[in-house]
Amino acid sequence: AAAALGADRSRLIVVGGHDGRQPLASTEILDLETMRVSPGPKLATARFSCAVVRLDDSRILVVGGVGSTPGGFASTEILDVREMRFRPGPRLGTSRSGCAAALVPPSGSVLVAGGLSGEEKLRTSEILDLQTMQFAPGPPLAAG
Repeated sequence: AAAALGADRSRLIVVGGHDGRQPLASTEILDLETMRVSPGPKLATARFSCAVVRLDDSRILVVGGVGSTPGGFASTEILDVREMRFRPGPRLGTSRSGCAAALVPPSGSVLVAGGLSGEEKLRTSEILDLQTMQFAPGPPLAAG
């Protein structure tokens, strides 16, 4: 599955996905005014079942996911919305796919929770401090 998020007030971005044969490194931009889709910037790593979350007005974080080999990714990528370019982001402590990610206002952090690491259901979370751009263990979850 691909992930989608508002890039700004007039555009949505669809990130990664799977074409039935392989994971995708592509993104697509939907212009909400014209309802036209155009190619967006390429991810450094083809991935699906990733999470996306807006960090601020100019950055979107792509979290984890799965590639063409079993397991999941501990990598993240940051999209600069103004430049429409990805750069490497901070590494997760645990590889995750199918996880959730949410901005936690006003703390200036992102919660990444649950998902899978390979076939293991995760009952863990991680907190990204937006000042240091480092992940730290978060609270345990009651269910994975």
